[in-house]
Amino acid sequence: MALTGIDIFKFLPKTNCGECGIPTCLAFAMKLAARQLELAACPYVSDEAKPYLHFTFTSFDVFDVQGRFAEIAREFTEQIKTLGPSQLKQAA
Repeated sequence: MALTGIDIFKFLPKTNCGECGIPTCLAFAMKLAARQLELAACPYVSDEAKPYLHFTFTSFDVFDVQGRFAEIAREFTEQIKTLGPSQLKQAA
């Protein structure tokens, strides 16, 4: 499950410096959760938080992969249903 803006906010420095171009750390977290910004935009994110947040926003989304796999499986099943017995034998 993807992190929410509040989850991300807990890892941020909460300085509200605005150096990222966003006025508050909470607003930055919300934009990061929506994938509208990169983590690197925050110059003060801690070294302890970087690996966790970096992994979260650079790795693939498991739910997207699972959803795409299910979609492909459904399409494949529908295609198989259109095949006749001789076509199925050839495919095997």
